[in-house]
Amino acid sequence: MIEGQLGFQGAQILCSGAYAIAVSDAQIHGGIFFHPRTQEAQEHIDTPFSATGEVRLNGATIGGLYAQQSTFVATSTGQSLSLGGATVNGAVRLDGCNSTGELLLAGSRISGRLTCERIKLRNDTGHAFNGQAMRVEHSFVWKKVEHTSGAISLNGAHVAELDDDPKNWPDGDALFLDGFTYDRIKGTVSTSLARMDWLKSGSYFGPEFRPQPYSQYAKFLRDTGHDEDARRVLYTRERLRRDSTRAQLSASGHSLAMPINLWSRFWDTMLRFVVGYGHYPFRSIAALAVLILCTIIPAHFAWEEGSFAPNAAPVLVSDGWKDIAAMEPKPAAVWSGDELPTGSTLTPDAWKAAAPGRDWETFNRYAYGFDVVIPIIDFGQTDAWAPSTTRQDWGWHLWWARWVLSVMGWIVTALGAAAITGIIRRE
Repeated sequence: MIEGQLGFQGAQILCSGAYAIAVSDAQIHGGIFFHPRTQEAQEHIDTPFSATGEVRLNGATIGGLYAQQSTFVATSTGQSLSLGGATVNGAVRLDGCNSTGELLLAGSRISGRLTCERIKLRNDTGHAFNGQAMRVEHSFVWKKVEHTSGAISLNGAHVAELDDDPKNWPDGDALFLDGFTYDRIKGTVSTSLARMDWLKSGSYFGPEFRPQPYSQYAKFLRDTGHDEDARRVLYTRERLRRDSTRAQLSASGHSLAMPINLWSRFWDTMLRFVVGYGHYPFRSIAALAVLILCTIIPAHFAWEEGSFAPNAAPVLVSDGWKDIAAMEPKPAAVWSGDELPTGSTLTPDAWKAAAPGRDWETFNRYAYGFDVVIPIIDFGQTDAWAPSTTRQDWGWHLWWARWVLSVMGWIVTALGAAAITGIIRRE
């Protein structure tokens, strides 16, 4: 136990073995200084601290660690500076630090600020910065970091405040954020491309996607009142999760991988564009509008060419309709009054009044579109009218298309209702 401070200011330690300094499990109340505490001291110590060999502080309880401008080079152990499981009752300052090997803070407890600013990290064989399961009760500063090689891991870590430059984190497979939590992020909150790249880079363990970094960031956004940004993050999380699941299934060589992925992609597309995976439920209204429009257009042309016929038994069995159906190539057009039956001596207005079933139902292409697409709405148009497959082209196309449009309408309506009522979970 050391009641005061332990200072190594200006020391140059070159160790041919494993450890340059080893004070594991020690208790140092005043802290450890590798860097001068004051400007006056700096003027008398021109050479910064450097150590070749691990500086090992695992399990130690110290009042603070100050290693600004210091150099740590690992040898046989692979660690350059190690505070695994250490308790630091103060700040850890690594400003300007140069580490070759693993900078290990896994499991450490830091009651003050952890500053990693203008540091240089390199490890060609493992982690360059290992902060797994560390706890920082104040700010974790990560800015102007020069990262050459090695992984940066914050798996399971927790910090009170993240003060970082999102562009300063490594890309690709070098960043691990699974289980990393924080109470707040300093600076402007956004879902900028840089922050989304940070989330994406830290959410993969090999080919496997880990959704927790997105969930954590969305939680932070909701807690700070940025609900729309949170939805955007969760939407991206769900898209990447589903893509990863399909990719892993394809890579597994499973005999049913292709049909399963085809179905998954279809269902994923529906959820994505119709309700935004439950985060944008009112997209379903736009989807329904598109389907209705896709019904109205062919219904309009089918009616104009006379390819609709009454769909009600009282009209179809009437003598008047039977006569028209037998005589005319376009009985619907004749029935509607746009054309007169061959040989008729009536005026158009008189024919419209006398046409079989004229009082029963009038065709409306817009109402027909709603009837086909939206199952919970019934304007009576599909009961009153049916397109014919034997008269003209538009009628034939609409007869087949209405089945697809009706099924799609059921799916979109059900997804929209499920998303709005919360059956499709948004979390």
